[in-house]
Amino acid sequence: MYTSYIGNDASLVDDYLRAHGQARRVIASTASLLAIPLLLERLPAVAVLPDLIAQVLRGGDASLLWRRLDDADLAIEVAHVWHPRRDADPLLQFIDGLLWQQSAEWRD
Repeated sequence: MYTSYIGNDASLVDDYLRAHGQARRVIASTASLLAIPLLLERLPAVAVLPDLIAQVLRGGDASLLWRRLDDADLAIEVAHVWHPRRDADPLLQFIDGLLWQQSAEWRD
């Protein structure tokens, strides 16, 4: 299963598989992450997703299984960028705090 907001047809996963002499066969694609659990219930498929997204989408649904892929070649960097004049913005401070809290285990 493939997810893309912009409709491109290659990803980090494809590059990773190609480097290991493998390729995937995409049988379904969606721009909405929320569609993934429903599609996985109905199709013989797997989805490769960021850990946080997989946990949220699974959301206590015991019928969906997930396994963590611990491979540095599948890691991506996430950047949170803003202009310094927004430092005092309460919404920015709230979002920044959430990002730091949620990413604490990955920053070790």
